[in-house]
Amino acid sequence: MTRTELAVLDAGSHFGPQFAGVRIPTLAEVFDLVGNRCRVNIEIKSEDVYARDASDGVAAFIRRRALYEQVIVSSFNPITLIKVRALDPRIALGFLYDAEMPALFRPIWAGPPMHPEAQHPDYVLVDEAYMTWARKIGANVNVWTVNAVADAVRLAELGVDVIMTDLPDKIIAGLGGQHG
Repeated sequence: MTRTELAVLDAGSHFGPQFAGVRIPTLAEVFDLVGNRCRVNIEIKSEDVYARDASDGVAAFIRRRALYEQVIVSSFNPITLIKVRALDPRIALGFLYDAEMPALFRPIWAGPPMHPEAQHPDYVLVDEAYMTWARKIGANVNVWTVNAVADAVRLAELGVDVIMTDLPDKIIAGLGGQHG
């Protein structure tokens, strides 16, 4: 969809009537809102094998605003991430995947030319052996979408770097501040 088409959508009603009329913010509006208070994962959703997607615009935005220390760009599409790496090697990358991606591809996509700073696996894939592999290749492990406290505790104890969740208040409370 174009920016104009997205601007008229109601992104809030799905969450309840009190959110009716909430619009989808632009990337610039998100960064204007959060300032430099947190690190932001920008996911590029693309299935295009030639990376004809948002990668050019995202890389230009990061460069223009000098957001290198504040962002990580992630995608399920390795070609998109390779393109971002080529556009600006200073941009941190996170490779997203789930159990459908054969494990034999993990080491391939972990190396050049993409060489992402972080692996972004579905949290169910992460165990001690996974963490050992990720640390051996020098990658952070940022898991998604962890909404159960028991899963968050298990992952924190394994030493994952980031837990992405739809329920940050619940997960933070469940971790009780005991895991960085």
